[in-house]
Amino acid sequence: MAITSQIAGNRSIYPGEYKPLRFDIREIRDELNMSREGASQPVCNVIECADHYKIEIMAPGHSRVDFIAMTDKGHLNVFAIRRKSQTEEQPVYHSHEFNYDCFEHSILLPKNIDTDFVRAEYKAGILCVCFPKTDKLVSHHFQQIIVY
Repeated sequence: MAITSQIAGNRSIYPGEYKPLRFDIREIRDELNMSREGASQPVCNVIECADHYKIEIMAPGHSRVDFIAMTDKGHLNVFAIRRKSQTEEQPVYHSHEFNYDCFEHSILLPKNIDTDFVRAEYKAGILCVCFPKTDKLVSHHFQQIIVY
């Protein structure tokens, strides 16, 4: 089974049992023939507030189920795949300067955040991920993030 169909078919959003998937983004990129150089990089804001960090990633035209977000080894990794229907007609571009159909974005996270209580929401073309600040020492382990 192809990894992208496995991800699309097995992801479930609450309510219900949540079983996080473990996968390698490089496998997905290879399967979609997407090179890092050829992919559009979305613009990103990292905002420090009094009690949390807020990361905003501009990704127009997606829905919340298109995103795969996770923390691992001190990084926030966001991957998006917009699924197009087979009957959708492919446009003929005269100029093609942006494409957010499929992208990967990795952000180095500050050391003083708690990755266990992450909140992520996609609204109005912007993926917003909030990490609470903490004073205790935190190990940045693998954590999949559900986007609401």
